[in-house]
Amino acid sequence: MYRDTEYAVIDLETTGFSPEKGQDRIIEVGIVRVDCHGNRLREYCTLINPHRDTGPTHIHGITATDVADAPTFQDVVGDIHHALRGAVLVAHNVSFELRFLCPECNQCGKPLPEIRALCTLALSKQVVPALSSGKLGDLCKHFGIQPGMAHTALDDARATATLLTRLLGSFGAPASKVPWEKLGAKLVPSSVSSWPNVIPSGTEYRRRATG
Repeated sequence: MYRDTEYAVIDLETTGFSPEKGQDRIIEVGIVRVDCHGNRLREYCTLINPHRDTGPTHIHGITATDVADAPTFQDVVGDIHHALRGAVLVAHNVSFELRFLCPECNQCGKPLPEIRALCTLALSKQVVPALSSGKLGDLCKHFGIQPGMAHTALDDARATATLLTRLLGSFGAPASKVPWEKLGAKLVPSSVSSWPNVIPSGTEYRRRATG
């Protein structure tokens, strides 16, 4: 993969598509940390209590009962920062994840500093432009990746981490020779220059489906 960089592959399940003014919230976060060879280093996953309804349960399978005893985002913001710190943030459609993640961190008074972000959806359009669908499940099928249970944060993050390895391996040269700009990686601007001092809680409240 890329030099000696580690990657923090994130997937979020949310109550909807509109994070503006807290209208929709994160209800599950899954993060898979991998090294430059694609080896899985550690994982973090938890349900989040959004203090509102959970939205389209028929899609993500998360009910109000599931999150009733789950931590709030503020309870686990330190754990999320710990899982992301020092890594390139990766997601399938990373702009969607950032639209939720950045405001949630800001609301807790623990904003993310400038971080490099890489999108596997955009990268897939470079590697397999003829593929008609950019959906994670369809890309997993194309590359022979076991996708796990769709719309569960940890399974989707695991699948995306494997997809990242396959995509970067498709450039035909060591990824260390490929500029970040060609990979589509971008720096996410921030109002702060360093990671906030926040201690991880060690809290994980997982649904059974993700183990």
